[in-house]
Amino acid sequence: MKSDRAKLRIAGDLFLSAFLAYGIGTGMVTGIIEATNPTVELALKRAQFITGAALMLVTSAAWPNTAFERDAPKAAHPSI
Repeated sequence: MKSDRAKLRIAGDLFLSAFLAYGIGTGMVTGIIEATNPTVELALKRAQFITGAALMLVTSAAWPNTAFERDAPKAAHPSI
């Protein structure tokens, strides 16, 4: 029972950290893209843009071998 609670806690922490990473990344990138001259802003703040874009991409990373998938029940039919 305690290990299930720990798994759920980790899943919740990862879920919230994904929102945080995407929000921070969006804020970093939006400031550059919405500037009056985005090309100049990108040249001046290249590291900020790359960091923001990386934070946004981190949220779309999939971890196929998580404990949740290993513990999931198998489908009755292999075609499902």
